[in-house]
Amino acid sequence: MDDDQVMSWRTGWRAPDKLQHVSLAFTGGLAIGVVAQEPAAAAGGALLLGVAKELWDRRRTRFDPGDLAADAVGAGLAAIATHAVAP
Repeated sequence: MDDDQVMSWRTGWRAPDKLQHVSLAFTGGLAIGVVAQEPAAAAGGALLLGVAKELWDRRRTRFDPGDLAADAVGAGLAAIATHAVAP
């Protein structure tokens, strides 16, 4: 890989932290959704946590819309999973 490809992999949509954002949003959203037994609570809770994290990051580094998009993917998956397991 040349330097541009390596930098794209580290900072673009395929960056390792995007998977972390998806998985943490999914896990947090699913926990909220199962307790509330409501898919909307799963999605909303996960998105709220993602926005809070990005606002915190803005104070230290920068707000990353890509991270927030990854959080939205995790939130959507949490809502789907909550719908599947909630009575």
